[in-house]
Amino acid sequence: MKRLAGGCLCGRVRYEARGEALFGVVCHCRDCQRASGAGHVPVIGFRKSNFSITGQTRSVQAADVERDDPTEFKPDYVQFTRDRRDWDGLRFDVPQHHTAGQ
Repeated sequence: MKRLAGGCLCGRVRYEARGEALFGVVCHCRDCQRASGAGHVPVIGFRKSNFSITGQTRSVQAADVERDDPTEFKPDYVQFTRDRRDWDGLRFDVPQHHTAGQ
């Protein structure tokens, strides 16, 4: 069984996901850009029953957490390429969707 783990930058909160990811996507939508302050956000989906958080949380945002091993992320597709910033040169050899993927 696969395991993905990480936590917040302060170290007080940890998360763990077990099993296969439902999807992995790189999102260039304006909401993700605003939330992260970056040109895109990597998003990984897991079944709720396979995901756990330890420590006291008030809210969790993508910009607040990091993976223990960032090389574990491999996207299935890229979405909202219509919103991709010209300066964002990150490219993946996976399907590209002008709006929402799959």
